[in-house]
Amino acid sequence: MQYNGLKGRVPLVFFNMSSLTILGLSGNSFKGRLPDNICQNLPSIQGLYFSINQFNGPLPSQLWQCKQLLVLSLSVNNFSGSIPRNIGNLTQLQKIYLGFNNLTCTYSS
Repeated sequence: MQYNGLKGRVPLVFFNMSSLTILGLSGNSFKGRLPDNICQNLPSIQGLYFSINQFNGPLPSQLWQCKQLLVLSLSVNNFSGSIPRNIGNLTQLQKIYLGFNNLTCTYSS
């Protein structure tokens, strides 16, 4: 569904497809926040492609539940706040794209 000029909020039904492995919504005009429990009903998700939209607010706090996630692409949106520490628990993650947002990284030793 990438680059189709789709607008508005992402229908929640997309986040309830348990057999889905890739969700590609990049290059549209989706807006609003992504649900915190985005991965709860996507146990097999390997790729989340949400770049080049108008999403805002914080990153979903429970992204770490996407245990099979290989690619997380959230660049070129309006996300704000800090990058959740638990994103480091995504041990299968190979690529992460977070650029061109308003995110901060909090690090303490």
